[in-house]
Amino acid sequence: MAFSVRIDAYKWPRTSSVLSIEPNWWDSRELMKDDRFIHAMDETNSYCDYVAILTNEEFSKLHDHYKTVAKEPLYDHKTSHAMISILDAMLILLTGEDDRFHVTVFEWESGY
Repeated sequence: MAFSVRIDAYKWPRTSSVLSIEPNWWDSRELMKDDRFIHAMDETNSYCDYVAILTNEEFSKLHDHYKTVAKEPLYDHKTSHAMISILDAMLILLTGEDDRFHVTVFEWESGY
């Protein structure tokens, strides 16, 4: 089993995301232990996801935490820097009371 993280940003009243991004430096296992993440099975009960719907403030704290992780030698700094800049911009754009960040830890078939 393998897990990845996807962030979808929603600007009220839009029902489709204005951004969908998969930051590979966000720790999926760490997020699954966060009480805000709710366990959800897919419609076939074959894959397990963990989902949190976060306010700007809640997302900002997580984003700040993982910015430091992205600087580790393991990650491609050009890619992670660009993605961090995009997420920074989303935090500026999504300041409305009903704007939200959906963070999903999703299971995918890794072949192992």
